[in-house]
Amino acid sequence: MAIKIPASLTADEVESVARAASQDPALRVVVALSGVHALPALQIRAMLLE
Repeated sequence: MAIKIPASLTADEVESVARAASQDPALRVVVALSGVHALPALQIRAMLLE
């Protein structure tokens, strides 16, 4: 099985994500979980929120 290496984001994409995350607390959590903790999207979607 081949390992897929994720493509880097462009500076414009990073800026766009940062701008959106500054406006939406839920998106800020998703960015932290995926970017800082490298949690895969499938696991983020499966999380239960209380």
